[in-house]
Amino acid sequence: MKIITKKPEKKRNKVKHITIITIIFIIIILLLILFIKRDLLFNNENYLYIAAVGPMTGEDKSHGREMVKGINFYINQINKKGGINGRKFQLIVFDDKNDIYLARKKALEIAECKKNILAVIGHYKSDTSFQGGLVYRITEIPAITASATNDRVTFWNDWYYRVIFNNSSQGVFLANYIKKVFNEDIVHVIYDQDVYGATLARAFKSSFLKLGGKEFSWSFDKRDKNIDNIIKQIADEVIAKQKEHKGLIFISTHQKEAVELIVALKRKKNKATIIGSDALGENIFADRFNKYPEEKITPGYFSQGIYATSPIIFDVADEKAQQFRNEFVKKYNKESGWTAATYYEATYVAIQAIKNANIEGQPNTIIQDRKKIKQALSMLDSEDNSIDSITGNVYFDTDGNVVKPLVIGYFHNKNFISAMTQLKPVNLSERMYYIENDIKEKHLLQVNDQYMYKTNVVYTGAELNEISEIDKKNYEYTLDFTLWFRYIGEFDPKKIEFLNSVKPIELNTPSYEEKNDLFSYCLFNVKGRFKADFLTIRPLFGQHILGFSFCHKDMLLNNLVFVTDIAGMGLNLGNSLINKLRKKQIIKPVYGLTIVDGWLFQNIEKKLAQGKPKFINQQKDVVQYSRFNYGVLIKSDSFSFRRLISDTIAWYVFTVCFYLLIFLLFVGKLINKPLKILLFIRIILICLILLSLEVYILDFFGNKLIQNSLGNIVKFFDILWWYIPAIILCRSIEKFIWIPIERKTNHQIPQLVRRIVSFIIYTLAYFGIVAYTFDQKLTGLLATSGLIAMIIGMAIQINISNIFSGIALNLEQPFRVGDWVKIGQYSEGIVVDVNWRATRIKTGQNYICSIPNSMVAETIVHNYHYPDDIYSLPTHVYVDSIHSPDRIQKILYDSAIAADGVLDEPELVVRFKGVTQWAADYLINPSYRDYGKRFFYSEALWKSIWKNLELAGIKFALQSHDIRFSTKDIKEHKDHDPYTFIKKIKLFDTLTDESKIIISKQMKLCHYSSGALIVKQGELKDSLLIIAEGVISVRIKFDEVSDSSYGIEIARKSVKEIIGEMALITGKPRSCSIISLTESTLFEISKHDMIPLIHSHPEIAEKLNTIIYRREIKTGIKKKEHTPQKQEPLSNYSQLIEKIKSFFDMIF
Repeated sequence: MKIITKKPEKKRNKVKHITIITIIFIIIILLLILFIKRDLLFNNENYLYIAAVGPMTGEDKSHGREMVKGINFYINQINKKGGINGRKFQLIVFDDKNDIYLARKKALEIAECKKNILAVIGHYKSDTSFQGGLVYRITEIPAITASATNDRVTFWNDWYYRVIFNNSSQGVFLANYIKKVFNEDIVHVIYDQDVYGATLARAFKSSFLKLGGKEFSWSFDKRDKNIDNIIKQIADEVIAKQKEHKGLIFISTHQKEAVELIVALKRKKNKATIIGSDALGENIFADRFNKYPEEKITPGYFSQGIYATSPIIFDVADEKAQQFRNEFVKKYNKESGWTAATYYEATYVAIQAIKNANIEGQPNTIIQDRKKIKQALSMLDSEDNSIDSITGNVYFDTDGNVVKPLVIGYFHNKNFISAMTQLKPVNLSERMYYIENDIKEKHLLQVNDQYMYKTNVVYTGAELNEISEIDKKNYEYTLDFTLWFRYIGEFDPKKIEFLNSVKPIELNTPSYEEKNDLFSYCLFNVKGRFKADFLTIRPLFGQHILGFSFCHKDMLLNNLVFVTDIAGMGLNLGNSLINKLRKKQIIKPVYGLTIVDGWLFQNIEKKLAQGKPKFINQQKDVVQYSRFNYGVLIKSDSFSFRRLISDTIAWYVFTVCFYLLIFLLFVGKLINKPLKILLFIRIILICLILLSLEVYILDFFGNKLIQNSLGNIVKFFDILWWYIPAIILCRSIEKFIWIPIERKTNHQIPQLVRRIVSFIIYTLAYFGIVAYTFDQKLTGLLATSGLIAMIIGMAIQINISNIFSGIALNLEQPFRVGDWVKIGQYSEGIVVDVNWRATRIKTGQNYICSIPNSMVAETIVHNYHYPDDIYSLPTHVYVDSIHSPDRIQKILYDSAIAADGVLDEPELVVRFKGVTQWAADYLINPSYRDYGKRFFYSEALWKSIWKNLELAGIKFALQSHDIRFSTKDIKEHKDHDPYTFIKKIKLFDTLTDESKIIISKQMKLCHYSSGALIVKQGELKDSLLIIAEGVISVRIKFDEVSDSSYGIEIARKSVKEIIGEMALITGKPRSCSIISLTESTLFEISKHDMIPLIHSHPEIAEKLNTIIYRREIKTGIKKKEHTPQKQEPLSNYSQLIEKIKSFFDMIF
């Protein structure tokens, strides 16, 4: 369809509404942010405060930093979950520099702190803990240490608890381990004389001597000024003593002194095994040797093979500890030592006690709250009343000491890993049927009054080669991997049972094996089908865990523990498991899966005893096995907007967006206009609500429901993601298509059309749900839908053509209601209606012409209102050819710009088209607005032309058949004869011929070029001006408001019109500026010549008064349009008469 259109410029008045909405939107966002983050922006007394005290500066600041990391790690976790009863925790850190005097001072500061501290986590050392504990006992503040092992810290102090073993239990454990595992009878003991070293050495020596061992002891005081020489002397004596009495070396000191002792011993070529206390049992200890040259050449030179105790070794820890370890590494990019782990656990226990205590948390209840917390801690008195943490079940004995086993490890390549034999206490509530046989076979050891299992540690490593043949429906897969074991003692790898294999897999002949004096090693190549999601860790929906899990069929947890062979797998901070898996690309890209995370850990596999004789006398019907797990977390690598929002902020996003949506709905009702910006914001908010709500619900039920149930939740949201956009689309079409079209066309859209469009949208949404949510084929549905659509289409083919043409016309808008158009061969007219069947036009003959929309869409459309409502009316004027073209063009130009409605832009043009056989042809091309007034404007133009030509004595040329042989008899019109001109002015109609002759002689002829200034506003000239030729512009300045330097144009004057009458009559300065628009000629009559004439002919004053009054009204209107100030009331007719009379009375 070819369209020639002229349409008025589209106006939009929605900026104000959009601005208001934007400002309100920003204010609401800021208020919500202030609400969510109010605890950060204001002095929030709603915090619950916990103190951490330790060596934050000084030589032991590394320990203090680890303490704070562990404490803050759990505080951040609990705060992200909203704290306890909506109240978050804040940590206040105190620095005691591991100094006993500062420790007591800081304890007093904690007691007097205005923050109302509920509990204390610390101190690090035993002696500082003891000094601080004296204050906490008096001031009744519950405290928990995770590193101080001296028995005195908690003994007789029922306000102090510890989540680490004490020196007594550690000394007894080490004595039995050396005697019964290492089978050593001689130990060389080196200890510090401080509280920690002396008490641990005393407990160790006492227990070792009772076991029949022999010990040699050396002690020192680290405060001695000559400590370096003393340590070297001790090292010399120990080496010398070993020549006579070989044995292990036990070091009972803190890290700093232990480093100096070990360096001295190693440099003396010490060959004896060194074993230390918990102070040595973490990777940070090995880092202390980095400054020595031997360590720089051979990393691990000093620490290699050193044994030590520890409250936790991640190799043998369960999945909770592994999860803590992985998150810690992600946050701090370094491995966690036992200090950070135990202080994490201490914080966990403290906050759980605060939660169980049901405190009020008010300043006036701080004393009662602390007592409640202490009572909650004391109630953790048995395994049944324990707290499950990263090192196992935490509960306390009567002295506030944690009841849990120690683990022992050794340094290998600067990594602290589990020793190959561990001792685990026997639960006395379980009676073992074969206890005597276990003791005989040395599976069970007696340590003082307690039996302990001698647990063999089997170092286990695996290398995944490929994961293939992935069945995404049942999530089964083929796994090809290499598995190896390194162990001592009894262990049969062929009795390994894979727990998640589809069919039983047996380990038969190893592909490689080796045995030596230290350990046995065997390696197997394994390939089989396995099931996914086999761990207790529940992944997010859409994620799955691949890998394998196994346990031993016969050996229980008490006798066998699988430990990840970190060293054998080459895993460290720089080469983590996840990096290793991604580099190897064990999953081919064709499966569209990506690896998210990976785990290697051991935990407990519980099985029913099933009445086996070996377990028949147990109180419990389950037995426990060590279970080794290799998990690879995967997800689809396709991008999805539905997982963009983090689960940690999902609830905040949902809350903010929900309230904003309610607010905007309210704003929309107030504005009562369907603004596009409002709809756009609502759509975004609805999408964010769906996104955040889905993430929040999946996260909330993630650990409570199985994958199938979570799948149903996701399907529900899948349906919403199809259905809600369909609703939004239908509502948008209603508000922004149907309703605006109805308002523009004044015609209601048929309900049938509305329903058909909505039906199509909902049908497409239904097809999408069936195809993509329920994974069903659409072949049958599409065939049926196509047949129905074909039948309906054939029945209403013609109407459909008109309807869709009407839709196209309303969308493209080649014309609108109110536009003047000409459609094809039909008469031109104004559009009065555009409905779904036809377009109606009111013609110039005042009848309605209805044109079918299909015909309108196929024909040429002339729109006289597009792109704007400016149009031109070319007009031909014929005059006698004897007149000069330049003069005629000027007269016609003056006539046109003086006519009503003619626009300045586009510029008016008068063309001389040439001479025909009977006249000279001139073309005027004026431009106008409002096509409906074209006849009125044409009439005004012709009247102006006639007036100007008549004044110039020029007549229109009429076509005739007269033959003219000569032009001698043709009289040239005498230009600007005063007497002839004055006879044509209505103002002087009543004058006699004599008076006209007199006044004509007094008139002065003035010529002005185009743009010349004739009169300037404010001048004191008082003469009267009459236009003889040309067009002038009357301009006035209203209080400096103007379009140019001379003010605003209020009128245009042409031939025979009078100007300057106000100054003539009133004597006031000129009230306006007068500028010549074209070359103009004016007659000027002075005030001195007019006064006698007005005095003898009062009717002239009456006529002047009428002219003044009318012009004053027009001037007032213009002033009101261009200035906001209140206008002075116009003088009425009688007032003007009185002014004129008084003026002339004053003159005469």
